[in-house]
Order: sequence, then structure tokens, then C-alpha cells
Amino acid sequence: MLSISARFENRIRGIRMKRYIMPDRAVVVLAVLVSAAFAFCSDAAAVFVKVHPEGPSLIVSAGDYKMRFAQKTGWTFRETSYRGKCIFVPSGFMQPVLNEKVVPKGIDPFLGTGHRPEEVDAIDCIVSNNGMAAVHPVQEGLRIEGDAFTIRKKSRFVSAISGFLYSHESRVTISPSGIHEEYSFTAASDGCSNVNYMYMFMHIFTNTTRAWIVLDDKGAYVRGEFGDDNSFSLRKNIRYALVHDPIENIGIALVYPRVYEGRAGFWNSFWNRTYDNKLYLQIDPARTPGASFSYEIDVRAFDAPAETWEAAGSNVVSAMLGEKVLSAAKADAPASFRFSFDTAEGMKLGTGESIAKDAFKGAGCLMLAGDGSYKYKKFPLTLVPGVRYSISGAIKKGVGASAVPTHAMVSVMNYTPNNVLETFGRIGDTAPCDGQWHAYNSTFTASTNLTERAGLVLYNVNSKDSVCFDEIVIQQE
Repeated sequence: MLSISARFENRIRGIRMKRYIMPDRAVVVLAVLVSAAFAFCSDAAAVFVKVHPEGPSLIVSAGDYKMRFAQKTGWTFRETSYRGKCIFVPSGFMQPVLNEKVVPKGIDPFLGTGHRPEEVDAIDCIVSNNGMAAVHPVQEGLRIEGDAFTIRKKSRFVSAISGFLYSHESRVTISPSGIHEEYSFTAASDGCSNVNYMYMFMHIFTNTTRAWIVLDDKGAYVRGEFGDDNSFSLRKNIRYALVHDPIENIGIALVYPRVYEGRAGFWNSFWNRTYDNKLYLQIDPARTPGASFSYEIDVRAFDAPAETWEAAGSNVVSAMLGEKVLSAAKADAPASFRFSFDTAEGMKLGTGESIAKDAFKGAGCLMLAGDGSYKYKKFPLTLVPGVRYSISGAIKKGVGASAVPTHAMVSVMNYTPNNVLETFGRIGDTAPCDGQWHAYNSTFTASTNLTERAGLVLYNVNSKDSVCFDEIVIQQE
């Protein structure tokens, strides 16, 4: 069996034989990087490599997956493999990058990744081992074994043109079940008005990747093939994407937790380059100082020949949607969560959801207008398994709200890996429907079956009147 570097060099030779345009120097660099990167790392380990063609790196392996993170590109990930086969290649940059509207001539308009660098404040490896988590700074000499690894970066996107734009936290988790990416941002200044857009996700596939399938925001399956003409295709909001490489007989599933709203006109797009293929999610980011937003994606690779890859990919996606297991070590999960609902900043409001002025405290409260249907609002929570929490808050039920306790309440819930609903705690269910504010508090213990579907849920079910919520605080005891 050929080594990963040999297979990669053969693929590059094939690309050049097909007259695809790719500089000789880039071919050599890519082949050398892949060969060097994977020569240092054993299974289930995170290893700091000081001497590497691309500079200091962290190479992480877990199960069938290996990734390299490079200091030179802001500790973003580079070449990535599954069972020794390339799934992401370093012929460009991956992870979030922003574009500024107005920049001086000759200045790169992109900030982040391998473009103008972000300012990295901290880079850690959170290691999960036998259910326990530990945090290790990424530094020379690091070599640690474990079950799963989360590479956490805290950085600032600071522009010489527009100043301090965003604080950023990146979490990329590598585990035997796949790769999970989570990127969070908080707008820092009025300089964000010069931000044109962000690429929240960028993933680069080999040029031999050919077919793709997506499930779009209308629930329709859309199929296509990658070209080699530098065009952009797809241009849709999607729930997930599947791509396939018929040379290596490997598929890749990229699944969002929900359909993200992309920037109009681009949304999710494939770039059909002559030497690779690239999937982008372009967004219109929040720009008001203090506004926060985050995005997540799960990646899983699978073996499948061209004849059966669609069926295999469908099975993989079905498993991913039903098995949203906790993907990251949560040793540093927030000790508290506060929902004051003074403004709608950073919160996407749906039909019948609004910020009302008649608050329990502060400038506003969250109001769910009743229309007789099953209405709820969910906020994700990153909890620590087995930890005891207190919860407090206020609720106001209109006189026409449902008197059934579970129809109007505050709940902390979770779906287990087997899709079983767990309710850890709730408050406000016994509040009268009198149009007045009532404050409550209680405690709960997070279960050991926590998944990424844990959250705070506010209900107004089978109601013809509004229910309001305010000053909800969840805190470790």
C-alpha cells in the first residue's frame, strides 16, 4: 500500500498530466508538507513539532483522523487525513477569515488564517481521557495521549486599517467519531462597519474530488460535479454537503446543526479551482459592538466506491443527525449563563418572538406570542456532566395562556446520544396565568449523557396569549 505522501504525489502528477494549472513549486511544497506532517504523530496523541517545512505545528490524531495545526497560519488546521487518505489539503487556507470593504491599494483585504494575521492570545489542547478532561498549553515539548482532543484558540482580529474588530474563540475537536468545528466571535468596535463579509467555514478538498450532493434549505437534494474552470457553483443555503473522491473511494460529510443563513448572492458556494475544490460558507456578520455569534459544523469521512457512495453518504449523515454526541472536552465550560433579554442583539428572533419593554428587570424581556401552536425558544448550553447548577428567573403568563404546567415554563433539557429526551430542571411551570411577573429558583444536576443538543428552552404551548421571560441565570454551585 502506498504511503499518504506517495499517493498525494501521484495524484498531483495526475493533475498536471491533465494540464491543470498548478505551479511546480506549489506541487513540491504540498507533497513535502503532507509527507513531513504525518511522519511524527502516532495514534491517539497530540504532538508539538518544532521543525516543519511550514514552521512549528501541532499534529493531532484520534482513531482514523489526523490533522495538523500551523502556527504560521494562526494555528488553523492544514492537511487532514482519514485512514491515511487526504480529505483536506493545504493548497489554501481554512477556518474563518473576514474581508474589509475599504483597504489601501496593495493591502490584502482578507484578515485571518494565512492572510493578514489575527493576534493569537492563547492556544491550548484540551484532552479528554477516560471521561476526564485536562487543558495543556500548546508549546514545545507537548506530547499527550488521550481519547479526543480539542484545539482551542483565543485570538483578536485587529486591522491596521479599522482597529480591533472581533474577539474570537476557535474550537476544533478531533475524536474517533470525526471532526467538530466551533467558531465564536464578538464585535469589538465601530470599526466593524468596514467589514464586508466573513467566510465562516472554508474546506479544501483534493482536485480528484468529483461528485457532490447537498440538502438545501427547501429540503431538496441538489447534485453536481466539480469543474476545473475557477467558477463558483451551488450558491445555496444548505443543511449538509456530501462530496466524493472516486480515485481514493472516499466520501466526506459536512453537516451543520441547522441551516445557516448565508450572505445573499453567495451563501454556500463551491470554488471549482484547477488544482483543488473548496466549499465556503459566507456570512453577513454582526457589526454592533458587543454583539456575539457562533457557528458549528461536524465532519465525518467514509469509505465508498463511486457506485454506492450516495447510499453510504446518506447512512453517514443519518447517523450524524441522530448521534450528536458531545464532541469536545468541557473542562472550561462556562460557570454561569445569563439571559437578561434587554435587547435582541446577537439573537435571531422568529415569528411571534420579540423583546418587550414591560420587563421584570432591566430594559426588556423576551415575549413569545401565543397562536395556539407549539411554540418554544431554545438556547444552546455547554454544561459539565455530573455538575450541580442553580437556575433562577422570572415568568409572566397572560390570562389566555395555557394553564397546563408544562405548556408555559423554563426548562433545561438534553437529548442523549440515543435521542432520548432528558429534563434536568424547570421553573415557572406553576406560575398563575394572571399577567403578573413571578420569580422562581431551583437546582438541577447535568447528566453524564450530555450531548450538543443540551439547552435552555422557553415554552408557550397551546396558548392564545403571550408568555414573557426575563433575568434567567444558570450557575454552577
